[in-house]
Amino acid sequence: PELEPMQLNEKMRLTWAELGEAARAPYVQQAHAERDAWQEAQGVQPEPWDSDRPRKPPSVFDLWSRATKPRETIGAQKSEAQVRKQISELYKALTPEQRQPYQAEYDRTMPKFLEDEKAWAAKWNLVKTCKGFVPSTHPAAINKAKRLSGDVSTSGDTPPLPTSYPKALDMWSRDLKET
Repeated sequence: PELEPMQLNEKMRLTWAELGEAARAPYVQQAHAERDAWQEAQGVQPEPWDSDRPRKPPSVFDLWSRATKPRETIGAQKSEAQVRKQISELYKALTPEQRQPYQAEYDRTMPKFLEDEKAWAAKWNLVKTCKGFVPSTHPAAINKAKRLSGDVSTSGDTPPLPTSYPKALDMWSRDLKET
């Protein structure tokens, strides 16, 4: 039968969910092999520390979504945006009491993750920067260390940063004075 794209996606999702781990294994292995082949062809080398990086626990929304499976109650729609909007509305309608078990689970798992992440970063000598975790010898890590220590040396040819930005009125009056 002809199915709309969203209906086909929903049917595939439900079929995949019904499969057991043993039935999924060949597909998962093939996907991993294709990913590894693509990475090799692209010259992408995974960082050695990524192999044992701790996984961030699911958010409160994710915990609720996994427990209640709102997609199954909503059913297939014309677009994914409609489905997501309805799921979001269902979540926003929850009372604090309904959210509490999911929040408690998140509050229980997040500190352990932060502890594990800190130990993992120390094991690999990594520093968390705006670029994510990088080796302590990376320029971003070195700059962060300088900023945190207060050792911000600027060369003489670099002008100081402005303390405030000029307003349009100030610039206009300056231009009038110059004429």
